[in-house]
Amino acid sequence: MKLKNLTKIALLSLVSFPIFAQQAGLSGCSVGLEDGALIKARMLENRRNISPDAIAAFQNQRAVTYIPVKYTIVGDNAGGGYVDIDQVFDMHCDLNNDYRTQDVQFVLKDATNSVRYANNTNVYNDGSGFSASSYMISNKSANCVNIYLSASVNNQVASYYSGFGDYIFVLNQMANGSSSTGSHEVGHFFSLPHTFFGWEGTNFNDGTAPNSVGGDPVERVARSGSGSNCNSAADGFCDTPSDYISYRAFCPYAQGGRDPQGAQIDPTESLIMSYFADACVDSFTANQKSAMAADILSRNWSNLAVPTPNAVVSGTSVTATAPASGSTFQLTGNVTLTWGAVPNATGYIVVLERTLFGTPIETIQKSVVYGTNSLVIPASKLTFPRQYTWKVKPFNQYQTCSAYSAPFGFTTQAPATAVENFASSFDFKILSNPVSNSSAELLMNVPNPTVAALSIFAMDGKQVLNVNNLELNAGDNVELVDVSSLNNGLYIIVLTSPLGSIQQKLMIQK
Repeated sequence: MKLKNLTKIALLSLVSFPIFAQQAGLSGCSVGLEDGALIKARMLENRRNISPDAIAAFQNQRAVTYIPVKYTIVGDNAGGGYVDIDQVFDMHCDLNNDYRTQDVQFVLKDATNSVRYANNTNVYNDGSGFSASSYMISNKSANCVNIYLSASVNNQVASYYSGFGDYIFVLNQMANGSSSTGSHEVGHFFSLPHTFFGWEGTNFNDGTAPNSVGGDPVERVARSGSGSNCNSAADGFCDTPSDYISYRAFCPYAQGGRDPQGAQIDPTESLIMSYFADACVDSFTANQKSAMAADILSRNWSNLAVPTPNAVVSGTSVTATAPASGSTFQLTGNVTLTWGAVPNATGYIVVLERTLFGTPIETIQKSVVYGTNSLVIPASKLTFPRQYTWKVKPFNQYQTCSAYSAPFGFTTQAPATAVENFASSFDFKILSNPVSNSSAELLMNVPNPTVAALSIFAMDGKQVLNVNNLELNAGDNVELVDVSSLNNGLYIIVLTSPLGSIQQKLMIQK
C-alpha cells in the first residue's frame, strides 16, 4: 500500500513549503494548488490501492482506532512565547470530540514527557518559512501525528498541514477547545482536500462559475448522469456538495453562486474541511470517513496499541494533603504541595497563584508532573505574608478534558528570624497597567505595619502628585490613587517608607 507516482508533486513542494493560512475564529487554511494537489494525490492513490471491501471491513470490525499524537510547543531561542499547555489539552479534547464518530481517538504518544518543549526562533518568527519547515521535518517523532505549536510572530495566519513534510503547524491562538483548526489540519493529514479544492486563492460569490478554474474542471452540482464530475473534480467526493467558497465565510451560505450548467450551489456548511466558521463546522461525510480509513490503512496504523489507562479522569476528586487547605504557616523554606492520587491519572498540571482577597492576581508557577502526586515549590518563588491558592488537573494519554480541582488556599507568615528589608519584602504592584480610567489601583504588601508616602513623577523628573501618610497593615493593602488630572503618558511611582524606597512604571492610557 505504498504511495507512488508522487515524485513530480513532491519536487514541486520542495520549491515552496506549504503555507496553509488560518484566520482566527474561522476554520480552514488557505492552500496553494500545488500543495492541495499533493493531498488529493494521496487520497486518489489510496483509492486505487486499497479496495472498498478492505476499507469497509476495517470500518465495520474496529471498535476504536487509537492514533498517537506528539505535540511540540516551540518558543524562541530564549525559551519565551510558549503556548499554554491548557490550550493544547483543550485542542486535543476537541479533536477527539470531532473524530469520535469516525471511531478514531487521539492519544498522547508518550506516557511521560507527553508534550515536548523546544526553542527555535525560526519557527517562532515564521512557522511557514523554509528554515522552520526544515527544523520541524528533522525533529518529528516517529509513527505518530506530529503537531507543532508556536507564535509565528511575523506570520499570524500560518496554521497548516505540510504534505511534503507530513506534519501539522498550529498557530498558538488557534490551539483551544473552540477552534476547528486542529481537526481541519488532521483531516488534511489523513488525505482530505478542502471541499472547495481548486478554488484556493480565487474568491467566488455570485454568478455562474466557469467550466474550469486554475486549469482544473469546476465541480458541477449534479451528482449523477452525464453532467456529473463529482468523483474526480474538486475534493473527489460525491457526498460533499459543490463548494466554491475558498474565503472565510459564516453560515448559512446566502450567495447566488451557480455551477457551469446554471445549477444553484448549496455547500454543506457543517463540514470540517470547508472554510465556514468554527461555529458552523462539526462533521465529516461517509466518503470522507472512508478516505481517512484508507489513509490509516496505508500508514499501517490500523492495529496500534490501546493506551493504558484509557479511562476518564476527574479533577473534582482531587483532595489536598499538604499544605492543608486554609492553613497558615511560617515560610521557612521550600513548600511541597501534595494531593491524593487520582485513579487512572498518569500526570497532573499544577497551578500555583497568588491571590488578593481570594481572587487570583498572579500565576507563580505552572508545572506538569508525571508519576507523582506532589510538587516542590522553591522558597525563592514565595514570600510573606501572602495568600496563595493552588489547583490540580489530572490527565492521562487518552483523556485531557478534565476540569481543574477546586482551589486549595494557604497563607504564609514571616518566620521568627525574619529580618526586614524594604526592597525585598515590600511588594508593590499596579494591578491594571496601563491605567485607562481615573484611578490607579495599587497593591502593596508588607510584612509588618508601616507608614509610607507615594509620589508620581513625569519623565522629565517633575513631581505631579504626592500622597503622604499611607497607613499600611501587615499583608495585602489596596490603594486607589486619583490620576484623573494626569495626561496620557509614562510616569514613575515612588513609594517611600522608613525602610527605604521602591518604584514602578505607570502608564496612563485613557
